[in-house]
Amino acid sequence: MSQILKAESEWNQSEFTNYNQRLELFGNKLFDCIQKFISPCDTVCMIIGSGGNGTDGIQLAIKLINSGYHVYIWQCFEHIQMTKHQSDFFSNHQDVIHKQPPEEHYNILIDAVTGTGYIPSDNANLNFVISWINRHPSHQVISIDLPSGIHPHGNHNQQCVQCDKLMTLHGIKVGCLIGNALDQIKVINILESDQSNEIEYYKCIDTLSLNKRSQNFHKGNAGRVVCIGGDKGMEGAGILSSLAALRSGAGYSHYLYLSEPKFFKIDPSLMVNEFDLQTLKLLLQKRTICIIGPGIGRSDRAKKVIHHLMNKDVVRVFDADALYFLDSSMNFNPKDVMTPHYKEASILLNKDIEEIKSNPLNAALDLYDLFKINIVLKGPVSIFVNNAKPTFINVGNSSLSTAGTGDILAGLIGGFIAQFGSSDSSIINAILTHGYASQLVDQEFGVGLIASDLLKAIARTIKCHTS
Repeated sequence: MSQILKAESEWNQSEFTNYNQRLELFGNKLFDCIQKFISPCDTVCMIIGSGGNGTDGIQLAIKLINSGYHVYIWQCFEHIQMTKHQSDFFSNHQDVIHKQPPEEHYNILIDAVTGTGYIPSDNANLNFVISWINRHPSHQVISIDLPSGIHPHGNHNQQCVQCDKLMTLHGIKVGCLIGNALDQIKVINILESDQSNEIEYYKCIDTLSLNKRSQNFHKGNAGRVVCIGGDKGMEGAGILSSLAALRSGAGYSHYLYLSEPKFFKIDPSLMVNEFDLQTLKLLLQKRTICIIGPGIGRSDRAKKVIHHLMNKDVVRVFDADALYFLDSSMNFNPKDVMTPHYKEASILLNKDIEEIKSNPLNAALDLYDLFKINIVLKGPVSIFVNNAKPTFINVGNSSLSTAGTGDILAGLIGGFIAQFGSSDSSIINAILTHGYASQLVDQEFGVGLIASDLLKAIARTIKCHTS
């Protein structure tokens, strides 16, 4: 929370000579945006809290009243903050501010109760307000800055306002991208300022753009990937990962299995061998990117394979069971990538999984602090951390909640690094490709999606986003 508050404070101090000027700008932006969603005949109930978010709501109420809207202001806490200008205005409009919720129906509810300064607590009055908003049969619920009950960095109140639209000035708050907030917000509207107000502490990315290859491009330029895994009963995981690397555009994709995949149809495009140190040595001499973990299991042999690879000068993507053998004392390459889901993150950090779920951003940052490598924390919104600067990537969907889709993501990351080098953009573009491919497949199969459905969709996604 301190990062958001600091960013907002720095922006306010650098751009405005006084607080009233800031209020006027935000009020105008809110009003301009809200006019797109409501008509002059709509009735508006403004629910005002005691902090700065309430003051923003008051400013919007003034704009609405001056424009002829019928506005009912519910002051849901004993004290609210007003500037002198606002107090002067309402000295002539005392009939619009009430201490109780309205008895009559209102088309539009505007939630201006809690904002970035909100700290979750057992607050019976707040819970009553949130429950009232969620029960009221309005046409639209619009929240300012954050839906009330949502903490800006996670750790939300058990009850949160379910809003149709969220309007925020300083970009999407972290809390809107994690936990139960994802189910509470239908549409987010970012109100752009005339001044630069970019928050530098995190960013949200949903745009995939890839460069077209030159006419004289050849497979040697597209890099080489090897997937090491596939112990008995899990051989298919390594096949999925290896094929995903190939579908990403990698020039060569090798699969070194620990247990022979006798019952699987192996695509002839893959180069498949049983794992042995000599084969691995020859591959590593060719600047091969290593994906370690899909189906590798937790046997003593798997442990020895991973420890052997930790002594090699190579870029590694750690996934699945490989993660269970890692500790921070190992010889990591800063270019390595780790792709845990919440349960794996809880084991790596020795924390309860509920703590990871409630604040995945902190978990991703803690993993980076511990291992000092690229972290991709998989969840409803993927979080990528490098140099302690998080990026949120929210393009996937719940259909990805099935076995093997994580193996495909590991293959994509390895394939993109092989082609484009070890960079933030390689990893982020791999995550975006995975998400957009899932959207294509979801249209056809929905929750019946299986991991192999993604493979051809990956190629289509890359083609659509290449220019």
